[in-house]
Amino acid sequence: DAIAMAGYSYGSAALCELLCAKGAGLLAEPKPLRSAVFLAPPLGMMLPGKEEAVAASLSRIVEAGLGLTIVAGSQDSYCTEAELRAWHADLGATALHVVDGADHFFSSTPWLREAVAAVVGNLLE
Repeated sequence: DAIAMAGYSYGSAALCELLCAKGAGLLAEPKPLRSAVFLAPPLGMMLPGKEEAVAASLSRIVEAGLGLTIVAGSQDSYCTEAELRAWHADLGATALHVVDGADHFFSSTPWLREAVAAVVGNLLE
């Protein structure tokens, strides 16, 4: 049995903090963490002044075997697509799914449906 975790908005910031604090040790637990999803991560809240350290920590846990996916809208006011793509590039082997036209709240049913499908798809892998 394994565990998968997802966090939306501030929840993704909290999940990021957990991953950085516990690191690859989460993969060695009796019920190991196998996948994680950051949904609409508010990068300004997650990374102020520690972008490189967070990217390094997350990269190490991904290299150790964690499946990490980032899902966000292309029009998210808390995380611009340019910032998201730059951060994703720094993380290495993570999956990125950008919902075209979506805002931070995925306020249109098709956007929400696409975001949920991306989250569930990662968690089931």
